[in-house]
Amino acid sequence: MNSVYHRDFDTELEDEARAAARALAAVYTPDDLSAAAESAARIAHERGLAEGHAAGEAEALGRIEARRAAALEALMPRLDRMLADRLAHRAALEGQLLDFALSVCERVFPEFIAQRSAAAAAEEIRRLIGLALGRPRLRIRLSPATRDLMAPELQALTAERLGAQQTEIVADPSLAPGNAHVSWEDGFAEYSYADVCDAILDALKDAAALLAPTSGAGPANASASASASETSSTKKAT
Repeated sequence: MNSVYHRDFDTELEDEARAAARALAAVYTPDDLSAAAESAARIAHERGLAEGHAAGEAEALGRIEARRAAALEALMPRLDRMLADRLAHRAALEGQLLDFALSVCERVFPEFIAQRSAAAAAEEIRRLIGLALGRPRLRIRLSPATRDLMAPELQALTAERLGAQQTEIVADPSLAPGNAHVSWEDGFAEYSYADVCDAILDALKDAAALLAPTSGAGPANASASASASETSSTKKAT
């Protein structure tokens, strides 16, 4: 039996040519190796620069934050002291202003009471007469000195508005100058210029007492105390 052996020489030649080409392409020349090394070195250098920049930036930011934290930690006690000093200074100023106002009022109010009490009482009585219009009868009690001073004006005012027989103006020795007591059939009203001044003094004293623990007892407080004693003596004398 005859066998036929089939062989494609063209295909074999093409395969051999391709293998030779691959073998030739796989061989690197010195220039190729040098170029490859330079490229690898450049890539590694650029990557190293990027990584080094990032690491350096992170380290620098860390140092900056650390210095900032240290600076804040060092400044905080100073800021706290500055704030405390400012609050203490403000409290001291408020205390000094209160002491000054209290000292002035304690010195001036007795003179105000002596000079202004009658006029202030007259203003209040005029207001009360306006409120009491329509009442059948009105009784006004004043200190003798204030009554002698105000009687003509009050009589004219009440006669015009209420009638001469409907108003009684009485001198009451128990009332201090500047005090007034106005009564009608279903009510009354009292006024004291001295009480108004005393209420102002009491309010100032209360405010000064609230500030005393923080502002301390300074020369202004001593001056106010001396003024208070002097004023008390003056009031007793008058």
